[in-house]
Amino acid sequence: MKKYVVHYRKNDEGKIVETNLDQFFKELFSLYEKYDVSISHEDSHGAFMLEHNNEYNQDWIKEAGICRCLDKYGRDRGDDSYSLPVS
Repeated sequence: MKKYVVHYRKNDEGKIVETNLDQFFKELFSLYEKYDVSISHEDSHGAFMLEHNNEYNQDWIKEAGICRCLDKYGRDRGDDSYSLPVS
């Protein structure tokens, strides 16, 4: 699995915390396996679809971008998306 950047967010108390995106994907794929369902994209209307779990959909979702995230100091990074995988 690729290495992913850390996503910073505010918790319920307003404190800046790290979200481990590797752990996020691990838990998401565990749900995929548990229910034999994965998230896929349906291009003709732009909606998401649920399909049987498969490697293609896991690879596809890992290419997602993240928007409106915070830096480690709690500053809003703005609307720019960035790709999660880092080399």
